[in-house]
Amino acid sequence: MRSYVEVLSPRAHLLLAVSGLLARVPLAVVGFAALLVVRRSTGEFGLAGTVSAVVVATGAFVGPALGRWGDRRGQAVALRAAAVVGVGGSLLFVAVTAGGAPAPVVLLAAAVVGAGVAPVGSFTRTRWARTYPRREGAADPRLATAFALEGVFDELVWVAGPALASLVAAAADPRLALVLACAAGAAGCLALSVQRHGAPTVTPQGRLRLGLPVTRPDVLGVLAAGVAVGAVFGLADLSAVALTTERGVPQLAGSVLGAGALGAVVGGLAVGVLPPVADPRRGAVAAAALFGVGYASLATVPGVVGILVLSFLAGATYAPLGVAVNRLVEDAAPAHRLSESLAWVSTAITAGTALGTVVGGFVVDAAGARGGYLLVAPLAALPVLCALAGTRLARRGERTGRIGG
Repeated sequence: MRSYVEVLSPRAHLLLAVSGLLARVPLAVVGFAALLVVRRSTGEFGLAGTVSAVVVATGAFVGPALGRWGDRRGQAVALRAAAVVGVGGSLLFVAVTAGGAPAPVVLLAAAVVGAGVAPVGSFTRTRWARTYPRREGAADPRLATAFALEGVFDELVWVAGPALASLVAAAADPRLALVLACAAGAAGCLALSVQRHGAPTVTPQGRLRLGLPVTRPDVLGVLAAGVAVGAVFGLADLSAVALTTERGVPQLAGSVLGAGALGAVVGGLAVGVLPPVADPRRGAVAAAALFGVGYASLATVPGVVGILVLSFLAGATYAPLGVAVNRLVEDAAPAHRLSESLAWVSTAITAGTALGTVVGGFVVDAAGARGGYLLVAPLAALPVLCALAGTRLARRGERTGRIGG
């Protein structure tokens, strides 16, 4: 743990980490809380699921735009705007659901809530990259530790957030859970916005260029791998719900999902104390292969207890991949578009999760939980194929002098 102590010892570093963790809370809670609100107020699972999907999809769509805004105008501006929109959106959502507004109005309010979810991880990772810059082309090993810490924070909110939201919803009202989550996120965003440590210097950038910030084949490969990773997550989560329902223990579905997130936390802590792989491309390919093996094991469907164990182990294999992908993107991205570039990683995974959930619904309906888990195995092989293809194309382009930037 000495590596983490070294990274977090300076007071400015600790404040950055704590603020970033608090600002992440809406990422894991608002979609789930919105689902609980609509389910309780209307009794409709269909509308509740659609509302939750709108919240998540809007956040994924707006994330890179907020990242670009932060790169061009300063992180403080984007973070404060997200704080205002997040709290305002939650209050609007509470008002329209309490007033029995029609579905289109509820969906519009859900979109506003999603628009207030800031790409916090991309902002904080950008600050860590400026804290530990490259020296003579070599990455500082402390940056890998900081990125691992960020991955741990990503998973911690997924372990604790939905569980706490469920407790608040049961004890009081799901609307309170939504407002509290958005308020916590706003507090974290505002705390981060006033910190100057690691904040990128805003410089004139000329005309706004649309499209992806980085078009190098290796980066496009890991973004495609991110979509595949998200699809695996979505399908595995849905299969877990189906399996526990089939075995008569639906109350354990959350435990299975939490086991995967807890595994990612433990895996992230382990990655942070290991020496980083010198070549980020090789690291991404190796980590994607490990991820494929971990999640393919779920296809054995050993029962609920076995799935709990395998979900924990599989979750641990995601941590090295998350760190490797962010390191590769950080290595390739232009400094003035780093936050936006890192935000695309989260967007790719979120888009894949939505896709995996939709496809998984049809598969589970047709073939049950076993059918869903059997499909996880071939999907889990896609990330390493995408990363490997991107790496080979990038190296070929470098040899011929035609590499994209």
